[in-house]
Amino acid sequence: MDAGLVGDGAYSSSGVRVYKGIPFAAPPVGPLRWRAPQPVPHWDGVRSAATFGDVCIQPAGWGRLNIAVLRDSPPMSEDCLYLNVWTGAASARERRPVMVYFFGGGFTEGAGSVPLYDGDMLARKGAVVVTMNYRLGPYGFFVHPALTAASSHDASGNYGLMDMLASLRWVQSNIAAFGGDRFIERARDRWGDLADEYLRLYPHATDAKAAQSTAESYRDGTFWHMRLYADYQVKRGRHAYLYFFTQNPPAPAGQTPFPATHGSEVPYVFDNLGRLPLYPDRSDPELAAASVPDQELAEEMSSYWVNFARSGNPNGRGLPKWSEHELGGSDRAAILDTDPASEQLPDAARLALYDGLYERQKRDRP
Repeated sequence: MDAGLVGDGAYSSSGVRVYKGIPFAAPPVGPLRWRAPQPVPHWDGVRSAATFGDVCIQPAGWGRLNIAVLRDSPPMSEDCLYLNVWTGAASARERRPVMVYFFGGGFTEGAGSVPLYDGDMLARKGAVVVTMNYRLGPYGFFVHPALTAASSHDASGNYGLMDMLASLRWVQSNIAAFGGDRFIERARDRWGDLADEYLRLYPHATDAKAAQSTAESYRDGTFWHMRLYADYQVKRGRHAYLYFFTQNPPAPAGQTPFPATHGSEVPYVFDNLGRLPLYPDRSDPELAAASVPDQELAEEMSSYWVNFARSGNPNGRGLPKWSEHELGGSDRAAILDTDPASEQLPDAARLALYDGLYERQKRDRP
């Protein structure tokens, strides 16, 4: 583990071992209350993983039973950021598929220790199962101007969601020790007879490469879907203009720019670079607003969008020509970036792989 060793995992009769109460963030108490989850302090020796961690503070139930806080449940505490792992792997080399479950409960109740979420049966079938706790009610979602002012994100009230993200980061860093593998099994489940080609096109020899390929696969799949949608528009006799937004919003000095992702084009479309982004990330709105290349891109994109709303054609005086999409013309997309040469469209072989998956799904459709 990142912070130290764990042991004393209990075996079930089926050979599945469960490791309970593994901390994935520092206790969110005292000065860490209403703050983003912080790293777990390192411990020496082997930490026992024989019992569930405390459940987060929550009511006994609003007019009904709350199954997270029964008589035999773990006690409630603010010190509750723990997760649990079920695995049937005999060694870390097995690289089994991983399932992470975030319990429901209206963000006011629940726990990863609830017997309903016991991962034994799923682990028997070959998965590594993870459940976790996240802060609830006012401890996880309290909003106040003073907390917003003290936050590096200029926001408050998302602590429970940030706990979920912290647990996923823990899984990415540590789950291989329990025999888990975010990649090969998932590829074979989704791609079937195309899995070997997928694994050839998306490198995965290390955890870092697998993480990068996972992100690239989502990116390529999203572009492929938009290209298919544009194809259908052209087939109906309509005009379509395909784009590929690749600008990395600027980050403070010394930090890696946050990569272009879902929603990161919105400040450019609205020409509102100085506003908070849709999702908290490492980008700096003030730096974007002061960046001449980013200003030019925002001016360009907002003009494209208004032109399209006005006439159905994004082109206009003073703008780089945006070619209309054509059937089979994957190279007709506009690359929207401060440096259009910095990134190109997804690799043709990868897009062809998605073509093959789509054709197979149409063929196998009942």
